[in-house]
Parts: sequence; C-alpha cells; structure tokens
Amino acid sequence: MPHYQHPQRKRHLKPEGKLIQLQADWTSEYRETEGLLEEKLINYVRLNRQLRKHLHNHYHLIQLYEGKITINLHLFSHTYTEKFIRPNTNGYAFGFMEQLRPLLQDYLQESRIRQFAFKFIFRFNDLELEKTMELTVES
Repeated sequence: MPHYQHPQRKRHLKPEGKLIQLQADWTSEYRETEGLLEEKLINYVRLNRQLRKHLHNHYHLIQLYEGKITINLHLFSHTYTEKFIRPNTNGYAFGFMEQLRPLLQDYLQESRIRQFAFKFIFRFNDLELEKTMELTVES
C-alpha cells in the first residue's frame, strides 16, 4: 500500500470568490485524500471485533464510491439483523453514522479539511436509506 502524502495547501484565493473557492477546494482536497478515508474505514471494520463477528464478509461492509460511503447491512448475520437492524433500520443507520463520527472528524483534521458533508447510503435488502452528516473541524 503506498504511503499517504498530504497535498499542498492552496493559498491563492481571491477575496471576492473566497467562499465558492473554499468550497471547491474542500471538495478537491477530499478527492485527493479519499484513499486515506478508505483506509480508515477499512481499519475501523478490521479492528472492530464486535462488528466483525456478526458479518459474513467484512471486506464489503463499507464501500467508498464517488464520494459516498455505502454500508451494506445485508452482510450481517440473520440473528444480528433480526435483533438490531430490522426492528429500526433508520435508527440503526443513525447509530452507525454516530459510531463513525470520531473517525470522520479525525480524517478531516488529518486532511486539513475544515468542513465537509459526508453522504451515506445504507443498503438493507430492498431498502436504500440516504443520509448526510455535516462535520466542521475547529482549527
């Protein structure tokens, strides 16, 4: 796996288009550091023994594609699904996002991105829930 290198910060912002330029820079920096986020998400699942023991295939639980974090809930065991996911899929999805909050904040801090809206897709059988988590990191 290649070693992660942080891209150079862009410091040539024009005052009149500062907000638009900053937003474009955040998206650009996100794309440049997407590999770091993917690595953090993979490690989260790999190191979370409680989560892994209920999964059929932990390699595909969390996937990052086109800037969206997809969580494949159908990969959990039948017992786990019936106990935790099926009774309140929306609540489970919200809880899962909250579990990832510290990891995502760490990613933003490491990448020097001050603000970003993460888009999540939770897939469970025929159901597909889309959620957004907006995070801001204090400097």
